[in-house]
Amino acid sequence: MTLKFKIGIFLGISILTAACRPEETGSKAAGVIDGRTVIVRAMTGGRLTEWTSAPGKEVRKGEVLGRVDPAKLDAGLEDLALAERALALADERIQSRIPPLQAMVDYWKRQSERLERLKKDQAIAGGELEKARLELLGAETALTDLRKSLSAQAIEKGKIANKRRVLDIARDDLILRSPVDGVVLETHVVAGETLSPGGAAAEILDTAGLWVDVFVEEKELSRLRLADRVAVLVDGQEGREWPGAIIQFGSTAEFSPKFTLSEKERGALLYLVRIRIDPDLKTFKVGMPVTVVLGRPDLKK
Repeated sequence: MTLKFKIGIFLGISILTAACRPEETGSKAAGVIDGRTVIVRAMTGGRLTEWTSAPGKEVRKGEVLGRVDPAKLDAGLEDLALAERALALADERIQSRIPPLQAMVDYWKRQSERLERLKKDQAIAGGELEKARLELLGAETALTDLRKSLSAQAIEKGKIANKRRVLDIARDDLILRSPVDGVVLETHVVAGETLSPGGAAAEILDTAGLWVDVFVEEKELSRLRLADRVAVLVDGQEGREWPGAIIQFGSTAEFSPKFTLSEKERGALLYLVRIRIDPDLKTFKVGMPVTVVLGRPDLKK
């Protein structure tokens, strides 16, 4: 084998290796860990009697972060209880008057019917019948008024029940809970502070939605697909990779990418690629720079 032939083979292998390397190793892009931040707000105003959260604390969805003093709400419930007792006493009085009035109505109805028959036989004067009819009308009117009073009492009971339900809902609003699984980034209140309705109490990072935005050249974009797996590399953690997946492509080109690896990239036409990463709170922090490996064959879905 001549030297010229050996050199030719070496050059051929070198060219082939160089051509294959991007496909074998994939491409790298720099990015920064980001995520969705939710703000916990006070649903109602009042003094904060309890607050257990602090920056860096991991919380679960629905976990209690703090409580607002329920004194005003409790006073409102006591007022409703007093009103309910007053209505109950009024009901008892009305109910106790109905049987005698009903008996009176029945009595004067019988008397009116009897006197009507006697009048037909001309056995009594017309004045007696008229008096009986007036007594019957008065008893029936009083009985009707009592029953209307009972209906009005029922309406009042319904209003009180509605107010009680509103206060029960308001009681739940006194409890500040985490809306997501995440990490407390910042708190804006302390126990004993008076909150205003809608005031921000804490900011929580939703750890279920961590992502990395990277920018790739147009020629690289054609090799990528939604849901393609990627590898995330962290400085100082050589030899380790964290899994991720492509969840979004930018719809327009970026001439000035947010993160760059070299001066050359600043002049390139780049497209955003968003990577979802699995939450690893011991490793990932919002704002942490990372490197993403895309398009490597062993990472394909």
